[in-house]
Amino acid sequence: MAQQPYYDLLSFTLRVRDPLTGSKKIWSALQKGLVPTMEHYAYPYVLPHIDNSHHRTAVLRSIGLISEFNNIPQNFDNDGKYQWKSIGTWAAEVSRALANDRDIELNPDNPDRIGQLLAYLHTQNLEEAVRTLYRIMQMSGKLNNVPAMHFGALINMFIYWGNGISEESREHRLTMMRDYYSAVFPKKEKTEETEA
Repeated sequence: MAQQPYYDLLSFTLRVRDPLTGSKKIWSALQKGLVPTMEHYAYPYVLPHIDNSHHRTAVLRSIGLISEFNNIPQNFDNDGKYQWKSIGTWAAEVSRALANDRDIELNPDNPDRIGQLLAYLHTQNLEEAVRTLYRIMQMSGKLNNVPAMHFGALINMFIYWGNGISEESREHRLTMMRDYYSAVFPKKEKTEETEA
């Protein structure tokens, strides 16, 4: 299981965005972390939690996304502990839920809107990738029962986004698409015909 990054910051963010316990002023400031020209409003609440200055932009954008989409729940197990789920797996759950709502069969040769967005995600810089994920999160808002996301996985995805040039960065960027296609289509059962 992957490590839960920035646990204290995530706990703080979840409390702030809760309509019963949160602060609208701080919630609004955290949302502004999404936009480079307004991110300074989020600094007092986010930067004290960041121990690596190289992660600053990625964490600000991630917390901005988490704050912006209050309707997306955090992924917990039955014991109330964070349960790891990759962002690619979450996107596949959104795709499948949207397809069921519209009675459309998912087709890898003709991907749905989420599949189309993910096709070029690995070529995008951090800001473009954040905007792509923003669109996917926006589409999830159309669902009656939005799949839960692991917010630590979201932060993890962006803090290791890299420049897309190093092998490590390219591998990391492709993970989302791999996880998406591994989860969006049901595993095919082996039959006597396919085994022959």
